[in-house]
Amino acid sequence: MPPTRKLPGVENRAVSLRFLEAFAWEHDAWLRPTHEVVAEIVTPATVNLLEPFTSLLSQEDVGPATLFMSHAWSNPFGLVVAAARKFTSDAQNRQQQAKKKHSGGSQASSSGGSKNAASGRGKGGKVGGTSGAAKQGRGDTRAVEPIGTETRCGNEVFIWVDIFAITQHPGDAQVCEVWGRSAS
Repeated sequence: MPPTRKLPGVENRAVSLRFLEAFAWEHDAWLRPTHEVVAEIVTPATVNLLEPFTSLLSQEDVGPATLFMSHAWSNPFGLVVAAARKFTSDAQNRQQQAKKKHSGGSQASSSGGSKNAASGRGKGGKVGGTSGAAKQGRGDTRAVEPIGTETRCGNEVFIWVDIFAITQHPGDAQVCEVWGRSAS
């Protein structure tokens, strides 16, 4: 039986890192191969709906994809979770470094520092970490900040993982989701 309600587009069925970690702990899935997680947890949980696992989740844990995860179903599911955690953690660190770099935090070093640093001017004559072009509206310093655990809109990163975003029940609905066609 195909889904009876309108589901969000497949690109809007990504899950939060919080959900991925909670799922792995709740189902003791860290060391289990992903194919086993699908066969023993995901598919049985959705068998009566014939919908993707994301249809069972709260709105806080599902959103538009900001990160796509590719993985091998023969590997432990925990590798997917660990990779997502590492990526978002590394990206968050890069984002914080970029914010510091562009925030105007230029200070004279204790070993003397340059004249520009001592005067509050950074490299290239920038004042306050923002170029004159950006101050005049010809640039956007946010554009150089990598996306970390938050998007530029301040929302959480959502990770697109096939086992949650696409129905795991073979048939027309699955084919349509994978290939983007309607079931008519």
